Amino acid sequence: MTGAIEGNWLDSALYDSYAQYFVKYLQAYADNGVTVDAITIQNEPLNTQDGGHMTMLQEKEEAASVTRDHVGPALRAAGLDTEIWAYDHNTDRPDYPQAVIDAAGEFVQAAAWHCYLNPLDWAVISDFHDQYPDKANHMTECWTAPATSWHQSSSNTVGPLQNWVEASGMWTLGTWTDQGDGTFGPALPGGCGECRGLFMVDEGAGTYEFTVDWYMLGQYSKFMPKGATVLAGTGSYAYDDGTGVQSVASLNPDGTRTVVIQSTMNSDLWLTVTTAGGEKWSGNIPSNTVVTWVLP
Repeated sequence: MTGAIEGNWLDSALYDSYAQYFVKYLQAYADNGVTVDAITIQNEPLNTQDGGHMTMLQEKEEAASVTRDHVGPALRAAGLDTEIWAYDHNTDRPDYPQAVIDAAGEFVQAAAWHCYLNPLDWAVISDFHDQYPDKANHMTECWTAPATSWHQSSSNTVGPLQNWVEASGMWTLGTWTDQGDGTFGPALPGGCGECRGLFMVDEGAGTYEFTVDWYMLGQYSKFMPKGATVLAGTGSYAYDDGTGVQSVASLNPDGTRTVVIQSTMNSDLWLTVTTAGGEKWSGNIPSNTVVTWVLP
C-alpha cells in the first residue's frame, strides 16, 4: 500500500488500498492454513491519542462509507466469506454501529463492544439487539492484569451474555512473565505494558502458567460450549459496596443445562435455581468464587 497517513486519520484517497490490504491479509492467512472468521474495520475507532499508543480516528460516517463502498465489496469480489463486525469500542456510543449497519448492513454481520467504560452498562447491547435482532453482538476486548479484580474476566463475560452477546474475549491471550518492573510484554511504547495474558510464558525456563483469568473464562467456555443457547433468567444482584451475585444459564447442544454463578460476596450463600417448569436445585456457593452447575 502506498500513500501517506497524516496525523491519525486515513486519507480518503487510500480507501481502496485499505480494502485491498484486508484482502491480502486474509488471503495470506488462508495460504498458511488459518481461516479468519471476522474482522473489524478499525480497532477502537474513537480512541485518538496524541502520541504513545498508535491510534487512528475513524468517525462513524467514515466507517460506514469504508465498509459499504470499499472493504465489503472487496471481500466479496475476492470470494472471502470473512464477517465484518462494526464498531469495536465502548458501550457509550451505540449510534456508531447503528450508523454503520444502517449504511452497510448487507456487509455487516455483527457489532463488537469493549469493556472500557465506568460505569459499565451492558444493557445498552440488549437495546441494540432489539433494534437489530438479525445482527450478532460480541464483546471483543477487556484488559486483564494484576491490577484488575480476580473476577474481571468473569464479570465481563456474564454481563454481556445476559445481554445478547454471543462471545467474550480478553486482551491479550498470552504474554511473557513479569519483566521485573510490573510489565509483561511484548508491548508497544505507550501501549498496555501492565496488561497480562491469560497465560504467561517464562522464556528462559521454557515454562508457562495460567492466570486466574484463564480459569475464570474456563468456567464459561468449557461448560457453555459453542452452539449453546443462553436462557433468560433473574436473580442477579449488585450492591453499592461492590459485592453481589451474577449468573447466566444455557441450554447446551447435548441437552444439559448449565448455570454459571459468580459470587463476590464476602460470605458463603445458599442458592436455589428454579426453572420455568418448577424444577429446583439448591447448593452452597462459597464466597468470592465462580461456580458451575451442570443440570440434567
